[in-house]
Amino acid sequence: MSHFPVLVIVKKDEVEVNVLSELERIEYGGKEQYVNQYKSDKVEELLNPYTEVPNSEEDLENFFELDLEEDEWMTDLIQSYAKGKILKVQEMFAEKRKQRVEWNKDSKVMDSETKQFRTPTDEEIDRELKDFDILVDLFIERKWDIQNDEHFDMLSEFANSDTFMWEDGKFYNRYYSNPIAKWDWYVFGGRWHSIGENGFISDLKALKEYEVVPFYKTLSWMSFPKTPYNFDDEEDFVKEVIKDNTVIKSSDYDRETETRSNVVYYTKEELLEPTKRKAIQMNTYLSEDEGWLEYGEMGWFGISSLDSMDDEEREQVIKDTDTIVDNMLEKYIESGDYVGVIVDCHI
Repeated sequence: MSHFPVLVIVKKDEVEVNVLSELERIEYGGKEQYVNQYKSDKVEELLNPYTEVPNSEEDLENFFELDLEEDEWMTDLIQSYAKGKILKVQEMFAEKRKQRVEWNKDSKVMDSETKQFRTPTDEEIDRELKDFDILVDLFIERKWDIQNDEHFDMLSEFANSDTFMWEDGKFYNRYYSNPIAKWDWYVFGGRWHSIGENGFISDLKALKEYEVVPFYKTLSWMSFPKTPYNFDDEEDFVKEVIKDNTVIKSSDYDRETETRSNVVYYTKEELLEPTKRKAIQMNTYLSEDEGWLEYGEMGWFGISSLDSMDDEEREQVIKDTDTIVDNMLEKYIESGDYVGVIVDCHI
């Protein structure tokens, strides 16, 4: 999982303060990162094409692709049933039930009396497999009907996807995916509510401002043996970490042995080198005309594609993207009708 900030550019009258923010603050125990500071139908409209999770049939139709994957076990089961091979059907179900029982015995349940984890009893496992057994009985008694929607939906007990189908004598699991998905949920402001006015940028000129910082501040937290979050203040972090032969610049990593070779470290001088960067750091900009414009594709644990590049390539990508972003911002600044809303996206 990762959280990353997206600056969405919309017209001033397309965003408003969330009047329910205080109720959300109470609901989430004062955890500001979960509170929606603003609301905007336009922002939601611009974000929607990049969702990883469909929220409606319209989403499925407009943004998602359907992949069909045959489930050979299910195909064999239904074909055997249609041919009257009940003994084979019984054997197939018996093997499946044996697997389910073994899985349950390897699991743990909370004992309501002792409040301790324990292995489920045979009776509890039977209850867990109640729907399984009902479906099996329908098959064995030859009462299951593929034309009966309720009967067909009961196959979810075995299917590997939420939706499935029978077509041309084969059983298919249906998988939907958005090829340009970027997020699965988001919050207006979220972890970046402290920027601007609770995550609201009224003057887009602020996004064109730059600052000069020590080079180490441009590196991913994964680069350091200890992150700044491990220290009470930055001075302690700099004193212990920002020095020669501490922060890895490049290396060859063997995933099997989890070892590094050909390690090259930054010097203290390199880490403290004054470096120009955006004063307000955004991973992504989103607007109606330009669409999704990102510095690097975000992966898990806050790591983006930028972190896989060497310093020279990363610097060039950031410089080129800065130019594109600044040109885009200038267009909206000249219009005078636009503002920025920071959305904390999760992936």
